[in-house]
Amino acid sequence: MSTPYIGQIIMFGGDFAPKGWLLCDGTLLSIAQNQALFAILGTTYGGNGTTTFALPDLRGRFPMQPGQGPGLTPHSLGESSGQQSVTLISPQMPAHTHPLMASMQEGNTESPQ
Repeated sequence: MSTPYIGQIIMFGGDFAPKGWLLCDGTLLSIAQNQALFAILGTTYGGNGTTTFALPDLRGRFPMQPGQGPGLTPHSLGESSGQQSVTLISPQMPAHTHPLMASMQEGNTESPQ
């Protein structure tokens, strides 16, 4: 898609918003000055809905499609999810092996292979 549309989120490797774009940092915006964007976002991400609305806040997060994936918890538009860290326990680990080759011979060679 060569022409961006209002409300589109793109990945960008900088620490500033390119011309014509806004950072997804939860900033409150004026509805009067951003009516088209407000028509799409509403108060899903915050704001009072009378004079202000908020951009999504993706700082330290990753965008997630609303809905429910197979075997997963359903999520609504604008909802945050996830944890900073998770400690896995044995039943959560996939089955795997660690092959090991061994020999009962004494290691006395001067030219190992």
